[in-house]
Amino acid sequence: MKHYYNELPKNSKEFFSIDAKDSKTILWLNIVAVVMLVIVGLPFILFKPYDISSLDTFFTFLIIILPSMFMYIVLHELIHGLVYKLYTKQKLTFGFTLFVAFCGVPNIYIKKKAALVAVLAPFVFFSIILIPVILIVPANLFYLISLFIFCLHFSGCVGDFFVAYILIKSKGEVIINDTGPKQTFYILNENTNL
Repeated sequence: MKHYYNELPKNSKEFFSIDAKDSKTILWLNIVAVVMLVIVGLPFILFKPYDISSLDTFFTFLIIILPSMFMYIVLHELIHGLVYKLYTKQKLTFGFTLFVAFCGVPNIYIKKKAALVAVLAPFVFFSIILIPVILIVPANLFYLISLFIFCLHFSGCVGDFFVAYILIKSKGEVIINDTGPKQTFYILNENTNL
């Protein structure tokens, strides 16, 4: 079964788009991401605190966390790409802007199910790995780094969650053109209610 269209079907109609290069979209996504970061991180910090007040501990944290954050972001996008590749076998695009890293399949129109799996794959994959770690590991530097990466992961998925929300709430046959920073949603039957 083919999970995409090579060309935009004639009976399709654009009904929504998200552009991560748009300043209003960036602002909105970042506000939601910060709120999610606090909601997810605060309970762990309160119930399993770790003292990072010593200068050595703080610098060790920074030295480890910065490359870890970059590595997480790259792996997150590679997982999107892996799933897109499995479903479509098409050429992928990867990139970074000042505020967003992205993976896309710009030359095709992906069906709803394949797009949903690709969009949510990094969230599921990293949650399965990170949640047990932060629940089991005692309050130490490894715990703190794992918690920080989990908070970054959870809040960083805000754009993915929004794309998934649009796909899930849309009725009918929906396809998406994902260039990476921009996702454009189409419905194939104009008479279908959203």
